[in-house]
Amino acid sequence: MIYISEQIKEALKTLAEIKRRPPYELCIVKSVLNAYRNNEHHSLKAELDVVLQQKFPNAKPVKEIIIVREKPAMATDEQYQEFVEAARAFTGAMKFLATLARINATTASLIANRGFMRVHEYQQFQPHFASVFAEQARHLQPKPKAVPKPRVKKPKNNNGQKVMRQIMGASVAEARNRKGVA
Repeated sequence: MIYISEQIKEALKTLAEIKRRPPYELCIVKSVLNAYRNNEHHSLKAELDVVLQQKFPNAKPVKEIIIVREKPAMATDEQYQEFVEAARAFTGAMKFLATLARINATTASLIANRGFMRVHEYQQFQPHFASVFAEQARHLQPKPKAVPKPRVKKPKNNNGQKVMRQIMGASVAEARNRKGVA
């Protein structure tokens, strides 16, 4: 039988009450849990099985539980090519598409480069293809040329001392003019 850890802990408390002893310590509870999980021998396991069957009669035996995992459906080659065209429409299209689909851009890049795509991924991206192609059309329009700014000729005084002399000379002349000194 397969029991979850809470059921085993509860059964150990009940067993302790039946035996009129204090609750089992945590290390004993862990060793019993490991014995059940790994199908190993434990001295309390036989007594605990009786308590568990009384408390939880509807627990399933191990042979009845079968884990079935379905493989995800794959998108067609046409759907994958449509995604790749949208993702590589222009520089930054993959990041733009990933942002619209609320997916990490790295994940979108991995999907575009691995050569196949799952249906749920395609369904997540597909509603945003039209907006990516509209953005591509906007990028293809010629940009108006910018008017160049007039270049300001800077003085070629490489020596900082000359520049400082000119500034200081100008400020001294201004100060003399204010005081009226000639």
